[in-house]
This record gives sequence, C-alpha cells and structure tokens, in this order.
Amino acid sequence: MTVKDAGAATNASINLRGIGTYAFSIGVEPSVSVIVDDVPVVQQAQAFNGLSDIERIEVLRGPQGTLFGKNSSAGLVNIVTKGPSQEFEGYIEAAATDDDELRINASLSGPIGDRAGYRINAYTQQRDGYINNFTLGEQYNDDEGFGIRGKLVIDPTDNLSIQFVGDYSERNIKGGVSTYRDIPEGSLLFGAFPTDLFTEGLVPGEDNYNTRLDYAPVSDNEQLSASMKISYALGDFNLVSVTSYQDWSYLFEQDVDGTEFDIAGAFTGGALSGGIYQIAPFEADQITQELRLESPQSDSFDYIVGLWYSSADTTRVFDRQPLFVADWDAGTGNTNMALFGQFNWHLSEKLDLSLGGRVGREEIDVFFNDTAAGTSYTGDDSETFTVGKAAIQYFLRDDLSAFASVSTGYKGQGYDVSSGFNQDRADNPVGSETATSYEAGLKGAVIDGRAQFSLVAFMTDFEDFQAQSIEVTQEDGIVVALNNVGELRTQGIEAEFAMQLSASWRLDASAAFVDANIESFSGANCYPGQTEAQGCIGGVQDLGGEDLANSPDWKYNLSLTYETPLAGMPFGLFANANYSYQDDVNFDLFANPRTVQDGYGIANFTFGIAENDGKYRITAFINNAFDERYASFINDNSGFYGGSPVMTHILPRNSQQYAGIRARWSF
Repeated sequence: MTVKDAGAATNASINLRGIGTYAFSIGVEPSVSVIVDDVPVVQQAQAFNGLSDIERIEVLRGPQGTLFGKNSSAGLVNIVTKGPSQEFEGYIEAAATDDDELRINASLSGPIGDRAGYRINAYTQQRDGYINNFTLGEQYNDDEGFGIRGKLVIDPTDNLSIQFVGDYSERNIKGGVSTYRDIPEGSLLFGAFPTDLFTEGLVPGEDNYNTRLDYAPVSDNEQLSASMKISYALGDFNLVSVTSYQDWSYLFEQDVDGTEFDIAGAFTGGALSGGIYQIAPFEADQITQELRLESPQSDSFDYIVGLWYSSADTTRVFDRQPLFVADWDAGTGNTNMALFGQFNWHLSEKLDLSLGGRVGREEIDVFFNDTAAGTSYTGDDSETFTVGKAAIQYFLRDDLSAFASVSTGYKGQGYDVSSGFNQDRADNPVGSETATSYEAGLKGAVIDGRAQFSLVAFMTDFEDFQAQSIEVTQEDGIVVALNNVGELRTQGIEAEFAMQLSASWRLDASAAFVDANIESFSGANCYPGQTEAQGCIGGVQDLGGEDLANSPDWKYNLSLTYETPLAGMPFGLFANANYSYQDDVNFDLFANPRTVQDGYGIANFTFGIAENDGKYRITAFINNAFDERYASFINDNSGFYGGSPVMTHILPRNSQQYAGIRARWSF
C-alpha cells in the first residue's frame, strides 16, 4: 500500500498494487474504498484525519463488492475501532517529539448494567510547521487537530444488539506547501521576470525546506458522522442493519504561483497587486443503508447476502484571483443501489469453493454555475453494472492452504468538474472503469507453527481507467481534464513472513514486486519540454508500455522485535528496529523523467519499558534515524517559467529525522 500526499487533502490517494485514484474531481469515486466501523467514507481524504483507538486495519487487495456494502475497483481498507469492554477500563497516552509535536489520546470504557456498554475516545494533537516562509515569517505544513468518538452498545434481549457510534473531528493545517527543488539558470517567471527577484535566501535542492510566499496556505477540514448497527439473531441466522450519516467540509487556500512576486502589479502596471491565489471550499454529505443476512456456519455451506443504498452530495466553490480568473460553484450527486452476496461451499474437509456477485445501479447528476461567464450547466446519467468473484481454497494440511481466485470490479461514471466545464461535459460523463483480477497463492504456518507466511501472485487488467491530466500554461493557467485513458495491467508477487525466533525475539518481513504498466493510452498529454524524438507528436504522446505513476516496482519491510522480563523487577524491556524501502517512483502520469523520486529506505527504532501487568508503558523512539531525504510529490512548473523546467516538491514530515517519547498509563 502506498499513500500519496499531493498537497491538498482532496488530492491525496491510497494506492494498492500500483492502482489508486488519478482523478480528483468532486464527481469521481476513489478506486480504493475506505471503511471505518462498517461505514464507507464519502471522500477518501477523510481517511487521513487523526484516527485513534484502533483495534485493527485490514487491507483487502483487488476488486471488492461481494462482502461489503460499498464496491471498489482496486481494493479496500477496512478500519475497525475498539468497542466497549466488559469491565471498566481506560488509558491516557501522551507523546512529545523534538520537532515540537504534542499528542494526547485518552479512552474510557465499561459496562452500563448487565445489557449495555460504552467506549469514549478523544485525542488532541499539535505540531509546529517545518517549512519556513521567509516572506511572512511563518512556518507551514504544521498539523493541529482534535477528535472525539463515542460507542454505545445496548443488548435489549439475548438475540438483539444495537450499536450507536458518533464521531467528530477537526484538522487544521497550513499545508500543502511545496518548495523549489531545481531552478535552471536563466529561468524567467512567465518568460519575463528573473527568479532572483523572489528567491532571496532560497537554495533549491532535495533538502530545501524554505520558501517565499505572499499568501498563507489553508487546509482545514471538519467531519461529523453517526451510525447505528442493529444485529438480530433469527435462530441460527444473523440479520445486520447498518445506517449512517456523514458530513465533511474542507477549506483549501493556496498561493498558486508559489512566489512572493507581485505578478498582478507587473502585468497590470499597478492597477492590481499581489500574486495568484485560489480559494476552494468543499462540502460533502452522505447517507447509507446496508442490510445483510448472515447464514449459520456449517461444515458444508454458508453465505452472506445483502442490500446496499447510498446517496452522496458534494459541492465545491472555486475562486482564483487576480489573474487567470476563475469563479464558479458546482455540485455532484451519486446514488448507488446494489444486491450483493457470497456463497461458500465446503466440498470436503480440504476443499472450499466460493462464488459471489453484485448487481447494482448508479445514478449521477451535476450542476455547474460559472459566475464569471454568467452561464449554468446541468446533467444526469445512470448505469447498471454487474461484478463477481470465484475462489477456491485447498488445505494441504490444517495450517497450510493453497488458493486461487478471479474477480471483477467496477468504478462508476464521473463528471469532469473543473474550470472550463460546459454542457458537453454535463451531457457526457467520463465512462465507468472496470477491472478483472486473478490471484493464486499459498499461506499458512511452518516450522512447528512458529512462523506464518503468505505468498501471492496476482494480475489485474483495467479497462477505461479514469485519470486526470493537469497542465500549466501561460495563456490559461492551470487546465485540468478527466478522461478514460485506456488499458492498464498491474501484476506481481507479494510475500509476508512472521516468526517467533525465541521467547524474546520476533521477526516480521514483507516484500512486494509490482509491475504496473499502461497497456494503451494514445493521445496522452506530452510532458513539459518533451520533444518529437522523445515521442511527442502533434502535442500528444502514446503512453503504451510506460510504467504507471505512483507505483514503485519494489517495496519491502523488515522488523525485529525484542521483549524480555527483568528478574525481580515490576517491568520488562522491549525494543524494535524497523527498516522499509521503496524503489524509484514517478509522480507524473505522463512519464516526465524529471518527476522521479529515487529509491530510498527509512529506519525507525524504538525501545522502552512496560509494566508486567500492562499498567504503564514508556517508549522512546527515533524515526528516519539516518535522516533520509525524499519527496512525497514532485511537480514540473515549466508552464509558469516559459518552458524552463523549474521543479518543486513536497517534503513530508518524515523526510527528516525526529525523536520523541511516548508514555501510556492504563487503568
């Protein structure tokens, strides 16, 4: 799994097996769905809020749609938070770091009489920024937020359980700020203004954490969610209903030109002043209803069948000033209805067969009001779809099995909601994206049960993959277009291994080779400066055979954990060393060779003491111990610099070494 940070929360994405969301219009679904406590988030950006009190995270790779209410074309991340406990308990945890982060997390849980229980969790966090703006004397890419979640479970009878979940959180970041990675000599802003007019004190490079902006960034989001889950036992069957409501708002403000230069004044002779900025508030809400019938587990046959309904509305206002003016507001709606199920036959003690399917209908609509032009556009469309899955598992022995599966996935139509929207776009949404995936593997326990492993080979073909192109020009500013780009194939091998080496030592390792390629994409944008000899003919190129963006070929992780009691002491010692590595990755869909991040490895170390009965735990840690620099996004700004390849990048917090201490007291 790869998480891409592209500045704005709405442009961040989760990639599984090389595939994620390459289109960030409000009218486009994510390729990878995120579910929190049985409820899919309405916008993938919500998954990046500060979740806490987590019980487990499950990553399901490949198309999904036969077991969950929400379908997805590339995979699903299922996050489950902790529920009420049978006895009163709680904890308080605090962490502080040398880069000025303070985080406090607390939880209380317990029974209410004999037939109810509760759990309340809250957190607050604050971290200073690490990007220095010399112009305004501020620091950016900070992180501040808080959240609270409550769970109440009531069991009115022995066969009825009702769970209520409420969640509220805020996150405020002066973030998404990029810095100069490279400025070729002689570069001119808009082909006219030397860069030394606005880069005093800046040293472009891979470790440049300084900038000069005349407009402070904003990246604030707020979310509220509520859900009710009812489980009713009908004899040996279980009927489950999940009802939810979500509301998410996001405000993004950005210095578009990324400088302190008075561009408006220079172009208008002083009639206007300041640089180019944009303000883009978002608002999204969603209601969902899922109904599942779960059969009793038996030695021969079991199944899950369900009904799904969701209705989501997203609105956006966009205002860019004082040059390349854009002023519009838009909204999209999406209604999804489906019947899904999976049936499992236990043909023998060693052989299982599963067949699943989903039949659904999706209805979408859009409105777009171009205030500057005084025009409005509306549209709607609908589509029926079917996906399925077939899987077989053979147990070589009780703790070792081989498996294989084939599945199909679907991602619905979408509207290309961006500057330049017109009636043709409203009448002709971008087509749906489909996937066909094949898997085969082996998993189980070896070495007398001391080690567990899994080995999976996969291949997935995508048809009509949805992707967005972004082009910066001196004539039109930032131009965004959404298209079905053609065919993709991602294939590879994933391996995981865990072993208890001794009573004190544990080894965990994982590795993945993912070959994600564009099979066909003719008519793609050329990257800035691409020549005819490099494949740019008539302003377009054929990307067939190129690697897919944001997908490193190799990723691996190695973790070694040590735990031991201390004789005669009320606590024991623990330590962990973790190393993760990823191969080269290109951030540009159009294969720009200048937007490549070289491979890098990150080492993290922790050590501490833990009370023998679990009452307290004190941990010291150092992340990115060897201070390895890397970018989470690289952008080519040639369009703003008359064709000169001026490069900027986003440096994440983890691109620098930082250390801290974490203390937890449980009661």
